[in-house]
Amino acid sequence: MAQLSFLSSNQLYRSTLLFLLYINDIYDAIPNAKVKIFADDTNLFLYDKNLTSLFCSANKNLKCLHKWFVANKLSLNVTKTCYSVFGTNECQLPDLDLKLLINGENIERVESCKYLGIIGPVRAPGP
Repeated sequence: MAQLSFLSSNQLYRSTLLFLLYINDIYDAIPNAKVKIFADDTNLFLYDKNLTSLFCSANKNLKCLHKWFVANKLSLNVTKTCYSVFGTNECQLPDLDLKLLINGENIERVESCKYLGIIGPVRAPGP
């Protein structure tokens, strides 16, 4: 027979507070990126006018993110990890030969991505 257990509001508050304290230093671990966390999703936002320096910066930040995950005994599912390159309507993005890696594993580039439950295009439609 299965047993069900429930958290009291006090226990839920404490576990939420402990989780927030646990992940609070992720922002310090990745200082050169905007980090957005919602539930179990972690998003990094970076920008640069030069694609090569953007990818270089992204790979450095991903190394920091990976080190933080390892230090905090958390795992990152690379098969569920992807990235998009956002540009303006006037900017045609070339076929990129640049790669993003986490712990030596290639991250998939996608044309659209899901953020907070909304699937959005990489480039906004023209006028």
